[in-house]
Amino acid sequence: DVYYEIFVRAFRDSNGDHIGDFKGVEEAVPYLADLGITGIWLMPITGSGSAHGYDVVDYYAVNSDYGTMEDFESMLATCHEYGIEVIMDLVMRYQSLEIISILYCTPKVDILLCGCMHITTQKNIHF
Repeated sequence: DVYYEIFVRAFRDSNGDHIGDFKGVEEAVPYLADLGITGIWLMPITGSGSAHGYDVVDYYAVNSDYGTMEDFESMLATCHEYGIEVIMDLVMRYQSLEIISILYCTPKVDILLCGCMHITTQKNIHF
């Protein structure tokens, strides 16, 4: 198997906003298949408070900069039509301070405890 890692934001822009998107990836699928790619690995695509996507805000939504959930599902279907599997980075260790479960927590001195999450003043969340 040959996998190709894709940072959607930097891969291919289909609408001229200078941000790569799901439709851009979908347009490239025939080319990727011709190269012999059998799978793509998407860097984080969930809702995020940063460009790199490693601080998740919403695990149930795709980053709106990349398109809609329907755009993602269309890209996924096209990949499957060409025999290309899709895997995704699912960031579980770090979450944005904007995530809803954190907004309801109460800060204490320099440490915030929310359920099983431990957040330090460096804005890193550890499980």
